[in-house]
Amino acid sequence: MKRKFEALPPVTYEAELEKRKIQLEKIIKSKQNTINEKSQLKKAGKIRIVPHKNTMQFYLITKKNDTTGKYLPRNQDDFARQLIQYDYDEKILRSAKRELAAIKKLLVHNKKSGNDFFNSPEFFTANGEKVRSKSEVIIADTLSRMKIPYKYEMSLELKDGKTIYPDFCCLNLRTRQEVYWEHFGLMDDPDYISKAISKIKKIQESGYNLGENFIFTMEKSELPLNPKFVQTMVEKYLA
Repeated sequence: MKRKFEALPPVTYEAELEKRKIQLEKIIKSKQNTINEKSQLKKAGKIRIVPHKNTMQFYLITKKNDTTGKYLPRNQDDFARQLIQYDYDEKILRSAKRELAAIKKLLVHNKKSGNDFFNSPEFFTANGEKVRSKSEVIIADTLSRMKIPYKYEMSLELKDGKTIYPDFCCLNLRTRQEVYWEHFGLMDDPDYISKAISKIKKIQESGYNLGENFIFTMEKSELPLNPKFVQTMVEKYLA
């Protein structure tokens, strides 16, 4: 089945995210209204479902540490289903809010000031987007091919108040959360290595955990970036 998100040329890509943003806002409004209308169910508890022969049995859990619950007779099936639906609606609402927040950040127009980006050597992705290196072309094209939405050099404010521009800000299709991807391409240079380590440390100190919402790749002249490894990274952390 074809995924909803596709890595398209910049204008179309942002248009698709805008459409998704509108869809999510409608979902959030609808689910929030439904939850508000049935707010009395919030304190009623949770339902544990147990398969029994060719049917299901419902157990009402009202205490935090209770893992069993109280059996509900058949005449309370409608009540049980209302609680199940309420719990489901809450989960959908939380998920939609997370995805909407990620999309809003992806849509923020970020431009660097005072850099040599437009005077640097020209490297272009398959979608015609200018990046800084051949390795970034590999990463960007892999993201596009695997239908992972991303924003190139999106700003990120660190805990110390400084702003950096990680190479890619990607949308994790499973969690609907943003993941920052840094590529370190000059690992032959001792000074560069020191700065890279410092950068990784500052990013992690700012609440970005390696393997969750922050990933990185690296290379040096004798060990260039392997496209297959990039694909593995995308499959593991984003697809």
